[in-house]
Amino acid sequence: MLNNAWGKPDSRTSEIQDFKKNIGQFCDQLICKQKEQQALHYELHKNIALQRRVTLSQAENIRTLKDENAELAKQLADAQGASSSLATASTELENLRSSYQELETKLKEAELKREQAEKQLAEKNSEHIREKGELELKKNADSETIRRQQKELNGLRKFMETAEQHWDLLNENILEPLGYPEQRRNLFPRDDLLQLAGDDCKDLISASRKICHNLNIKRSRTCDVRKLIGKMDVLPELVTDLQASSARGAAAMALTMCLAHTPGLDLDEVTTGVPPDADVGELLDAVSGYDTRIARRIRHEEFYDKVVLAADEPLEVELLKDLDAQARPAESGAEFTWTSSKDAPQEEPKTSTAASEEKESEEDVSSPAEGAKEQDPEGKTSPAKGE
Repeated sequence: MLNNAWGKPDSRTSEIQDFKKNIGQFCDQLICKQKEQQALHYELHKNIALQRRVTLSQAENIRTLKDENAELAKQLADAQGASSSLATASTELENLRSSYQELETKLKEAELKREQAEKQLAEKNSEHIREKGELELKKNADSETIRRQQKELNGLRKFMETAEQHWDLLNENILEPLGYPEQRRNLFPRDDLLQLAGDDCKDLISASRKICHNLNIKRSRTCDVRKLIGKMDVLPELVTDLQASSARGAAAMALTMCLAHTPGLDLDEVTTGVPPDADVGELLDAVSGYDTRIARRIRHEEFYDKVVLAADEPLEVELLKDLDAQARPAESGAEFTWTSSKDAPQEEPKTSTAASEEKESEEDVSSPAEGAKEQDPEGKTSPAKGE
């Protein structure tokens, strides 16, 4: 999707500009064609008006000639009464008859010319109507094409705006936390930058799965990322508990062996500290190497219960207060202290589905002791279930 959104914006812009130029040229040609048709209509109407004036003039001449013929006929009738002017009247009558025949011939010719002019006018008018219809259809088709192109352009513009907004969100919410500031992002193409960010996320997830697997957290290799985040969230507290448990186990092992060899040993006196006259450095050199022997005998994945002696209860209360103060979130420059998942703020009530998923996630983050309790006959710890 991003390749389609960001690929070759210059060629797309040039295509739109070429299309806009072609539309402008077509509109100019359409205007010129309309002007030519208007000039043709003007000449046609001018010819029709001229022909009409000629026809009306000829009709007027015919009516005048008819009136003259009637007047001559009247005069002939008057002349027929006179015997002296009979020959003259006959001659004039023949002349009038010939004139009438000529007028009839001219009238027929004028009628033929009028019919031909009307026929030519009808043909030109039909041709004009046909051309006007074709231009109207072409105009509608071009308008539809323009509207479709504008719609596609608006859709592409909205898509580009949405893509840029999503890219800004991607930079702010993913690339910035992954260590890709703007100066570094400008060094890579977007596709390579997304590939690098994806590889970093895969490496981070793989490292988290390895950490959870090494700490014997069940189903850490097969769970999804959200559950893996929940498992990683309890790691600081879990590691702290493992350290304290291993220390208690080593102390218990060392005191047990001392008490086994020296039954009368006073554990309360021994664990209160070193005598003032004792050389601590010499004692540390003397026990060097034996601590490794004891550490090898301890199952560090096993949890050893913590028991507080009555004499140490005030010290334990002060220690708990110090730990509680250290567990509170505190900002120091760009670094934050680890906080226990037990001290996290209360979340909103979850639905039944979310509660079941949360319960399943809590069950997955099991104690290493549960997986370590299953041992083979040789005493070796078997892998935890769910791996």
